[in-house]
Amino acid sequence: MLIFEIWLTIFTEKKVVSSSKFFKSLVFILQNFIILAQNLHFFWYPTMTVADWNSYSKFWESLSMLSLDYLAVKYELIQQFLYTEIAIILLALASIIIVGFFKSQGKKVHPFYLSIVKVTIIFLCDLCFIPTIILFLLVIKYSNQGPNYIEEYPNNLNKNDLDYGTGGIIFSVFCIFALLLLTIFFEASSYEIWQSQDQNVCDKRVQPNVNMLTKCVYFINCCLFVIIQQNHYQTLLIISITLNFLIALFFIYYIPYYCFLLNFLKAFIHGSLVFVGFFFFLALKINNSTVVFVLAFLIQIPWGIILYDGLRYRISLIKYSEDCFSEKIEFFEISIRNLLVSGEKGEELIKIMNKNLNFSYSKRNCILQAYYCIDVLNNPSLGLNKIATVNHWGFDILENFQVYKCKQYTLNICKHVSEVLKLYNFFVDFHEVKNLDIKFCKQYSKFLSQILHKSPPLLKMKLFVKSLIHKMDLIRFFYESLIQRFPCSLEVKDYYGSFVLNILGDAESGQNYLNKSTERETCIAKIGTKNTFNFVSNRCFFVISGNSKINYKKKKDKTSRPKPKDYFGKIIYFSKSFLSLLSFNEQTIKGIYLDHLLPVYLRKLHKGYMQKFIKNHVSQTVFDCYPLCLLDSNGYLVECCISSECIGAEGSLHFVCAIDPVGNCRRDFAIVDINGLILAHSKGFSALVRYENNHAEGHVINEFFDIFIEGFCDDKVISIIPKNEMNLAKNPIFVMKKIVTIGKSSLIFFYISEEKENLLMRQTVRKKTTETEKMKKKIKEKKIRSLIEEEKQEKDEKKVEIYSIKSNFIDSDRDADTNLRSKHSSHSTSISFLSTKETQSLKKSIRALNIAKLVLISSIIVMIGSNIAITAYISKEVNHSNSLTAFTNLSNLAYALSQTALILRAIDLNYRTELFQVFTLQNATDNIELLKKYKNLLLTDYDSWSYCPSSNIINENVISYWDYYGSEPIIKYGSLTSIVGLIITKAQEIISQIKNGEQNYDKNFFFIIFNCLGSSFEQANNAIKGLEDCEYNRVEELTITKNYLLIAGVGITGIALLFIIVYLLSIDKHLNSLWQYLRKRVKNGHCEVKNMISDRLCNYHSVFDVHNKEDDEVKEWTEISYKHSLHYLMRFSLIFVLGAVLYIVSAVVFFEHIHVNLINRPKLISILIQRRIQLTELCIYSLETELATREDSLIDMFPNFDSFIPTSLTITNIVDNIILTRKILIKDEIKSLMSTDLYSYIFEYLPDTPHFLVFGTFRGLAFLIQESYFISFNNAKDTQETLENFFEQVIEFNKITEMTSSLANDNSKKIIEEQLNNLIYFISASCLILIAVYFAYFYPYLCSEIHVVKNITKILLILPSISEEFATGNRKPKLNGS
Repeated sequence: MLIFEIWLTIFTEKKVVSSSKFFKSLVFILQNFIILAQNLHFFWYPTMTVADWNSYSKFWESLSMLSLDYLAVKYELIQQFLYTEIAIILLALASIIIVGFFKSQGKKVHPFYLSIVKVTIIFLCDLCFIPTIILFLLVIKYSNQGPNYIEEYPNNLNKNDLDYGTGGIIFSVFCIFALLLLTIFFEASSYEIWQSQDQNVCDKRVQPNVNMLTKCVYFINCCLFVIIQQNHYQTLLIISITLNFLIALFFIYYIPYYCFLLNFLKAFIHGSLVFVGFFFFLALKINNSTVVFVLAFLIQIPWGIILYDGLRYRISLIKYSEDCFSEKIEFFEISIRNLLVSGEKGEELIKIMNKNLNFSYSKRNCILQAYYCIDVLNNPSLGLNKIATVNHWGFDILENFQVYKCKQYTLNICKHVSEVLKLYNFFVDFHEVKNLDIKFCKQYSKFLSQILHKSPPLLKMKLFVKSLIHKMDLIRFFYESLIQRFPCSLEVKDYYGSFVLNILGDAESGQNYLNKSTERETCIAKIGTKNTFNFVSNRCFFVISGNSKINYKKKKDKTSRPKPKDYFGKIIYFSKSFLSLLSFNEQTIKGIYLDHLLPVYLRKLHKGYMQKFIKNHVSQTVFDCYPLCLLDSNGYLVECCISSECIGAEGSLHFVCAIDPVGNCRRDFAIVDINGLILAHSKGFSALVRYENNHAEGHVINEFFDIFIEGFCDDKVISIIPKNEMNLAKNPIFVMKKIVTIGKSSLIFFYISEEKENLLMRQTVRKKTTETEKMKKKIKEKKIRSLIEEEKQEKDEKKVEIYSIKSNFIDSDRDADTNLRSKHSSHSTSISFLSTKETQSLKKSIRALNIAKLVLISSIIVMIGSNIAITAYISKEVNHSNSLTAFTNLSNLAYALSQTALILRAIDLNYRTELFQVFTLQNATDNIELLKKYKNLLLTDYDSWSYCPSSNIINENVISYWDYYGSEPIIKYGSLTSIVGLIITKAQEIISQIKNGEQNYDKNFFFIIFNCLGSSFEQANNAIKGLEDCEYNRVEELTITKNYLLIAGVGITGIALLFIIVYLLSIDKHLNSLWQYLRKRVKNGHCEVKNMISDRLCNYHSVFDVHNKEDDEVKEWTEISYKHSLHYLMRFSLIFVLGAVLYIVSAVVFFEHIHVNLINRPKLISILIQRRIQLTELCIYSLETELATREDSLIDMFPNFDSFIPTSLTITNIVDNIILTRKILIKDEIKSLMSTDLYSYIFEYLPDTPHFLVFGTFRGLAFLIQESYFISFNNAKDTQETLENFFEQVIEFNKITEMTSSLANDNSKKIIEEQLNNLIYFISASCLILIAVYFAYFYPYLCSEIHVVKNITKILLILPSISEEFATGNRKPKLNGS
């Protein structure tokens, strides 16, 4: 169970930081004090109305500082604390997943990492459990509805800090659920259930139930604290007092901890909570908070004394009694707790615990028995038997984890010290290896037939080759592992030697293993006498199942339900010598139970004894060298000496039996009852008693001899002549009676022999324990104790089971050197080697596949490189085109110039008439500052648009402007920046003259009006249009360059594709040659190898009828013509298809959108700014049209200069230009650059604006055009108020348009940047996908193809090749090592 394995890995017991009792006591006291302080916060809230609360609130607040949630609120770090808690929970979950991944892969996790995970979980599930639950409950509360501030704390913190909406509620529920789940596993795994000699200061406990119940109480209190504390405070106090009282009572009554200090601390803090809660309730009733403070302090010492004496009294009541076994496990464990530690009753205590287990089944009882057997009795095998059959599946995680932990702990010890468990594992592994051997032989035989078909499918043949080599390597590794673990196992050497010799064709290695199997006497002399479960002499082994019921399913009938089948007493594993001893074979032994090997009258009785032993055994040893007998396949008794031990494995108990036959003892015997009735006898018994039938069961002894069993002395040898003796010589027969006692039962053996000495050569019932054996026993106990101590300090890393070995052995290329060298085979007289042509085909095939890998990765690199280059170039150009700094600065400068003319004209009109008060001198000054700003920005940013021809207006004198020369205006030329500088100077002089009350500023005023709205203004507008054209041309050049780069990338990729196509076309010849050589070898050695496989299956595995006539029929011989290149190209085309998709999507989808938006972005910004400028012009011209007949008009002011004559045509042209911008503005590609807010401001709704702008600037400008038309063409003199209203509306529109222009600039820039980022993300993701596809699909595929080639070579080397120097012939394989 992986989840238990994860938590066992995290909470494996380590060495303690300090062995000081004082230090550990201090840690326990501090930990429990923190929990006490966290719980005290439930009893008060900031707005309590009890008298004098403010005098004592600081004290209770200081205690609450130990709760991190309160601390975070105190220093306004609640959000940071929330994020930290979320991070810790996610980190804990991720860490558990990582540990699980490492465990599933059989890898070791670094101890430092495990320590970090352990500390994190302890902090989260223990010390910070209450603050974390409160925090997420607060998020749930304030993300829904509730007060505007967090009312649970005194800071009046705004609830927005914890308001995360529906998502916050869902995530908080998830975090609470995750924390509760972690806490359950934490409580189940973070404690030790077995006792320690040092019980004074330790956190070991017999059960986690009380602690889990405590966490439930904490969770309930947290919920009450958040939900009802403010409105139902008294209810919260009553519930909390009741729950804490129950918890304190449970700790006193059940005493879960072995340490007195911890039981005292747990009961003390919950009892203190009961008292404090009651004092708060009392204070609420009498309206006095002093009561709580005083009584809470005064009660602690008396409560501690009372609790101390009460616990001591409770412990003194714990006494062992004879009737305690009838109690539940909670009370039974308390009554025997001292006995478990002292061990004074020894195995007697196991009997008492068995009685309790029979009376009331409990997994905890089995756990305690297992640890008792290990720690006190020094008998890990018995401990394993006690825990092995206990199920650890189900929802009771708290107890099931301890079962699993105990199993792993016991199993790790027994793997080192239990010879019986090692022997059982040997049989399990050997059985699995033999099944794998059978599968390999069958598959090998099928492969030899399939490959000779006329057109064998390529894919099927590859799978055959891969599977064959995989199984072959596994078999070799498993056999060698078994031989290494059990070097005296002759049967394994025989199996492996014959496999290597006859199947793999390795004569040297195979014969070496077979020769080793004949050297057993040397092995026996060295290590054979080590114990009764070693492979020595003629010793036989068999394993009996102790599992009463095993579920199985019929494979063919899928609708049938699983039916229980009784496997109790079935012989599940056996050695070949066991079959020889009892004259069975592997076919007849199947389905045989132990009952079939016992005399009929003993079967029912013996089965009951086995069940009783399993139920109540106090030792794992069943027999220790008992002289007994078994029935062979013919029903005759075979005398032997049996040793048997019970071992727990695979969820049940099994009996491992070792049999030592009584050899070189020419005697026969029978089992008789007290009346001499023969119940069973040996094979030669009838002949010796001169009975004509082979079986004499049912007869009595006095039918053959003149003796009576009842009066026959035990162990006395007498000479007697059989009654049926027909020989005249009347040769006497020696007889002897022997009574063998097994437990409370006795067996009467009647021995007979022609020689007296044979009767005296009998086995003793028990071997006397010599001093040497006593010394060995002490050494073994010392080893067990050292292993137990080591296991307690730090769990040993589990040994990798035989089938958990991954591809480390399988995929190794240790045979790479042998692929190209010759070797002699055992297949007849053939020589197995690789010819020169085969070697060349092998090398060329592998080289071609390796080059294919290089070409593929090169193609991917080219595609990635070209896309990165395209993206980098596009990003650079887009960032430049998207900035439009010079464009916006120039547009804003043109607007500022028009505004300069408008503002100074309005100020001049007001100065002359004192009637037109729209602008002030401050407005003029601010506008001058804008002119300075944009002038400097244009000079600073000149390099960014110097490539554009329109940029010459910045530094070249190409702009004409009017200026007075004497008394006449003349045309001059200058740069835009110099002209703007002059405009700024003239404007400042006008402002200064107006402030001084002067009126001789006509020349400066002329310069401002006729240049801000004249040639300079027009040149600036033309430069804006030119710059727009330059940006368009730059975008088009970007597209062209992108296309060139794209074509280059596609071209290089196409060349790579063409190269790989041409190259792969040449691989067919080499690979087909290799397959053809394989077919030839199979054809040459087909019959020979098939016969060897058949012989192995028949003689070693008792598998018959393995031949299939249809498969063995060799079809008409044809040359192989596999289209390997076509298969490769079909697979490799995927990478080029992905590359094409990458190119197409990036060019058509992403870049096309960027291209369109880059073209339209200058248009959008230009339109919005131009509309402001055109409206300014329209405003001036409308004003001058209205003033045309007055003395203060510009025509009257400058009568000798008529260049500025506003006509109806001028106004109409401006309106037409505005209408043209409207048509562009409503295009979809322009709208796509607008955000929702910007679109609303322009076309739909503008909040908090005058009525004419409420429905957007689009309609607002239309309204202003109508107003201008009305003022200009109504043929009537408009009032001063009308003109002022029009100007104010224009000013308001310009302010809004300035905002929308800035918003349009930001929005469009952001949209293009997002599209560019999307392109970058797409290219990056696509490149990663290409790399992932290569390394996850193509590289493993090509490696697998190379392995197929190497595997074909391995198969070639195990197949016989016919040499001209040797005659072909069939050699019978060596069977059974003979």
